[in-house]
Amino acid sequence: MIPVVVLIVAKAPVPGQAKTRLAASVGAAAAADIAAAAFLDTLDAVAAAPVHARVVALTGDLDDAGACDEIRTRLADFTVVPQRGACFAERLANAHVDAAAAALNLIGPAGALSESRCEPVFHELDIPTWVIGGGTLEIQLNTIATFVLGLPRR
Repeated sequence: MIPVVVLIVAKAPVPGQAKTRLAASVGAAAAADIAAAAFLDTLDAVAAAPVHARVVALTGDLDDAGACDEIRTRLADFTVVPQRGACFAERLANAHVDAAAAALNLIGPAGALSESRCEPVFHELDIPTWVIGGGTLEIQLNTIATFVLGLPRR
């Protein structure tokens, strides 16, 4: 077992709301189907990983999403939390707070008060953490630089 918490930040693959740039060339339904397939692949990969906890910070209505039944079935193995915040940067920051809470739930009150280092919690609270589902690490770092730090986009 790897002593980490894996966080997936995701949007429900709803036609017209997911992969909108792609939808311009392939249509909203096809773009949502592609988003659903990518989300399911990500869920499968994380579910197969021998980690202590799996958290999905989700936005959007799964009832309107492509493959909603299949996605709901796969999410049964995850702690699912709603995304909170007015902009993406706030939602991303809050997702990490929620993942840290999941890490703390792993060790319980006694472990939280212990002086020994708990690897799952230490890893989640260590920055930078890896984000799966929101894009590549470089995209995430650019998003954080733009929206959190206020740096200009190139």
